[in-house]
Amino acid sequence: MRPAGGSALLDVEIKQKTFVTAAGERLEVLRDIGFVLGRGEVAVFVGPSGCGKTTMLRIIAGLDRDYRGRVVRPPGARVGMVFEEPRLLPWRSVEDNVRLAAPNADGARLAALFAILELTQHRTHYPGELSLGLARRVALARAFAIDPDVLILDEPLVSLDDVLAAHLRDELMALVDSRPVTTLLVTHDVNDAVRLGDRIFLMSSRPAHVEAEVPIATPRMARGENEIAAIKAMIARRTSGNRTATTRDAS
Repeated sequence: MRPAGGSALLDVEIKQKTFVTAAGERLEVLRDIGFVLGRGEVAVFVGPSGCGKTTMLRIIAGLDRDYRGRVVRPPGARVGMVFEEPRLLPWRSVEDNVRLAAPNADGARLAALFAILELTQHRTHYPGELSLGLARRVALARAFAIDPDVLILDEPLVSLDDVLAAHLRDELMALVDSRPVTTLLVTHDVNDAVRLGDRIFLMSSRPAHVEAEVPIATPRMARGENEIAAIKAMIARRTSGNRTATTRDAS
């Protein structure tokens, strides 16, 4: 499906991705995945553990070029990525970790970013002094500091308690809505997917492919609880009989 108006920013076609195991066995991970995203769209990928979602993100980010297919984005497009683990340098402060990715970031803009993510009082702290939730905020700040055209998020809310995950999800929504960044998010949680995504892609088990696409027309901030519940129920029906996704109880 192509975005309206021909405003494609990211065109992905992964025909096949395989790995060779230590035993010499060829393992097919991804097959026939294709989609086009427009500027500012948020695409959420939901699928079972181990199906290849992270591998797909690494290909799109340009970190893995050993596959059949193509990933097309405008020349010079900046890509920000948040890995499942925060991956902060322990010997650098919060601000230094962020400035390492964006050494020329404007001070006022960086201050505003820290304020949104509630990191202002932690700028001089080191990763060892941070909770997991704060470390994930720093990873988000590092990705947004480069002013990305494409933002790739690999399970950014995983292993957080429900209240903290909901709070960080709201901060992420505020950041994404503050500028037209094309976003790809991987999650196991349908609640996060429905609240964050413009389009939800339901992925199969390995070799992973897109089994269904669920577009959501209502803007994120305007989605009511009844609509969210209806979309989650529809996704549950589509994924019944497998373990494609889970749902947090907290809103």
